[in-house]
Amino acid sequence: GQEVIWRVPTEFATIQAAIDSDYVLPGQTIFVEPGNHAGALVTKQVEIRGEGNAIINSGPKHLSSGLIQGFRLLAGSDGASLNHLIFEGVDLAIMNGGAVNDVTVDHCTFNNTIQAISNWRGNGWVISHNDIVDLRTRDGGGIGILVADYSGGVVQDNIVSHNKISGTLHVSAGDGGGYCGTGIVLDA
Repeated sequence: GQEVIWRVPTEFATIQAAIDSDYVLPGQTIFVEPGNHAGALVTKQVEIRGEGNAIINSGPKHLSSGLIQGFRLLAGSDGASLNHLIFEGVDLAIMNGGAVNDVTVDHCTFNNTIQAISNWRGNGWVISHNDIVDLRTRDGGGIGILVADYSGGVVQDNIVSHNKISGTLHVSAGDGGGYCGTGIVLDA
């Protein structure tokens, strides 16, 4: 079938409005046009593709920490894809809430994040060709790419390749540390 494309902000004011719309169906694409945008809670299997200088510089707050998220992948978002986006200063750029599988994150740029790409308990992720610059800590974090399981399960079939992590790790005075300052974390 023909690829169905929805545009933000031309057709939907925000990425969240597009995801929440009954018109946007699983398997369709949300083009994010140049400019500053808020991220979203992803609940569908959609492709979110940046066009030109599509910058994600705000988004939903993480429930327990209050940190600013770019995209949080929730139930229903298995198979989602995020690509060609620029993340500027959001705390947790891409993170799943619960075991979300078969996610693709590629050709994104992450500037000044606490955690750029965090896959907790997901299988079948492909994380490739991303540029992660100037990580920062906040009592942990400073993590470029995380693939982990905190519940004793099995995490498998994830591919992490051709990513570049560079710049300076920014640690504020009095930071409590913890698991921080790691480019790529594989943890169980």
